[in-house]
Amino acid sequence: MVSKTQRKHIEQLGLNMLGAVQQSNYWNGKIGALSIVLNPAAGGLKRRSSVKKWLRDFSRAGVVAGIADDRSRLFYTDYVGQGIEIGRSLGRKACADDASHLIVSCGGDGSHQELLTGLLQSDSATGRIQILRIPMGSGNDAADVASIQDAICILRGGAQHSSVAAVETTLAGGERIYAFNIASFGLDACVVALSNRFKRFRLMPGDSYKLAANILSLFYRPDFSHGPIVLEYTQAGEDNMP
Repeated sequence: MVSKTQRKHIEQLGLNMLGAVQQSNYWNGKIGALSIVLNPAAGGLKRRSSVKKWLRDFSRAGVVAGIADDRSRLFYTDYVGQGIEIGRSLGRKACADDASHLIVSCGGDGSHQELLTGLLQSDSATGRIQILRIPMGSGNDAADVASIQDAICILRGGAQHSSVAAVETTLAGGERIYAFNIASFGLDACVVALSNRFKRFRLMPGDSYKLAANILSLFYRPDFSHGPIVLEYTQAGEDNMP
């Protein structure tokens, strides 16, 4: 659980992000709606020292706290799966509004994955949505910036846009899941699933991925009973390519 004091610091961090955008020409000229999504349970946001450092970074950059209103909002994910719900809601809002939306995801790879999955599931007008993934988790492979200083620069409009790649995986039972940095199967997928379980239930401290890899490498046995794996590559304007 995150303490009340830490929650207030996280809220202040979110308001500073709003301020970085609202106080820039980028906000008035190109952005019609702004959403900051924070996961208080993410590894970095749970550490008081990290959040205080990030608050100092905003202060040194001269950023003043912004104001949350109908156009700019803060969201918090308080349970597993809520990021997907928020992503769906924001995606539908983007479809209804005739304006560009900037969505900032604050957390680790799991936080970003949930939010982007919800956006895809909403069948939103993705051309109206801009995403910034800030590394504030225990795993940050899919972040768009390397530091808070870089994030502040981008929030002020100082960056070129690029697309976010997605990997869609259809399981044997028909369920579709999405990945935005890597999709794995076999031993690696088992290791990721077990390490996520360790983190979710707080069973093991430290590097849970390394621990899960050591355990499963002793006991894992491949199972090909579901049939072959089919890989397809799709790019806008192109047919699927094997």
